[in-house]
Amino acid sequence: MADFIYIAEARNGLVKIGCSLNPRGRVRQMELFSPVLIRLVSMWLMAPKEELLLHARFDSLRSHREWFRVEGPLVGFLDSVWGKGVDRIPEWSELTFRADDGPRSRLSQFRSVSAKARWADPEWRTRTLARMREGARASMIEGAA
Repeated sequence: MADFIYIAEARNGLVKIGCSLNPRGRVRQMELFSPVLIRLVSMWLMAPKEELLLHARFDSLRSHREWFRVEGPLVGFLDSVWGKGVDRIPEWSELTFRADDGPRSRLSQFRSVSAKARWADPEWRTRTLARMREGARASMIEGAA
């Protein structure tokens, strides 16, 4: 099965050369645990072994794990694939960072607003709390047995 090879750029200037079935989802996952903003800058279908070949090709520029310094031959390679497979690369100013939960895109902000709206519905809140209480009771009963 072919995966996507992707390039993610961090605000600190490093790039990640990775492999994933879902590069957009992988970048969103990385954002949650990163102290710097990250954006997807390219992705293309390729066999997973090709990722290893790229890692070997740019090994002298490796910062750590799959992250590389943008210097020398990597600059030309990035120029050749920049924007490939992505509709558009967001400007850094379009990405936001919140100290409580990491970088957030406008989509994740929408999800947060949607969750707040659901929680504001008294019927939904009552049903959800009842399910949570039942789950806690079941866990306590199982733990006591």
